Amino acid sequence: MTKHLKTLRMDYSGAGYQPSPEVRRAIGESIPYLDTYPHEGYDELHRALTRYCKVKQDNILATNGADEAIGLLTTHYGKRVLIPTPTYGEYEYIAKSLDSEITYKGGLTDKDEYRLNYTKRDLDWATLVWVCSPNNPTGTYIRKRDIEWVAQHTKAIVAVDEAYFEYAGKSAINLINKYPNMVVLRTFSKAFSIAGLRLGYIASNRKIISKFSVSKQEYNVNRVARAAGTAALGSLDYYKAKIDETKALRGDFQKFARTAGLWAFDSEARFTLIRFRDRKELDYIYDALARRNILVFKASASEFTGLEGPYIRVAISNREEMLVLESALSEILEEYRH
Repeated sequence: MTKHLKTLRMDYSGAGYQPSPEVRRAIGESIPYLDTYPHEGYDELHRALTRYCKVKQDNILATNGADEAIGLLTTHYGKRVLIPTPTYGEYEYIAKSLDSEITYKGGLTDKDEYRLNYTKRDLDWATLVWVCSPNNPTGTYIRKRDIEWVAQHTKAIVAVDEAYFEYAGKSAINLINKYPNMVVLRTFSKAFSIAGLRLGYIASNRKIISKFSVSKQEYNVNRVARAAGTAALGSLDYYKAKIDETKALRGDFQKFARTAGLWAFDSEARFTLIRFRDRKELDYIYDALARRNILVFKASASEFTGLEGPYIRVAISNREEMLVLESALSEILEEYRH
């Protein structure tokens, strides 16, 4: 058994690469001003976001990570929350903390395909409807026409979490002014590699953005995060190259997993969900990886809501670390199956 001195974090899916030089420089230039309150900087970040998202400035609100956006949405609209499963666990966590009523709708078919499974009755009941696209943990992109059908058939707020938008390249953001109940939220934690700074944003119509603007904390986004976010949006060529490399590594890993006799979901995010033959095989592989200091998420982790069965989610890292993972998996599968 080869044990790696460095712990490989393939559980949490940040970016797997460093921020751009422009971002690192902007962070450094912010340091002399840390003793002052962050009065300025919002406008510059919001202008950069409006250009990036191709919306108006009153359609955008920067948040303290996507988690603040989830909190604002649930606080204002989460009396009755509709959650598709399996999906990101924060929707459930925040809804429970606010004593929301919750209905879960399974979207995983017998063939391990993921889709929205909402009915008109579900949509009539809800006040807040969640859609995660690409979905976490399956990586499935939810077609825009399916999201539009949901928006058309409910009076509830339809919240589309596009945390991994940059890896899919497809979005529902142009629906925010077509439907008065549409909200899109995104983050800088994934593609832009600044998870430690906690920066996200909400895109919606002017009425919803105005409501959130007066109910958020006054200084919800710190000075360093604002500067880094603005710089990230000014260095898109750097990030495009990194995203393209990550997508290629994702494809390579999915091919490896299938060749090894595993089921790999077709992912459009920065991770791949793998299914093993049964729970016994899963537990053996998971524990053996942990002994080699390789961390992944497995089904039933609190990161997810409704993921049951013999699954692990692997965050795509850099080429060197992916080769280490593949070598370890090959060794462990050989041990287990023979």
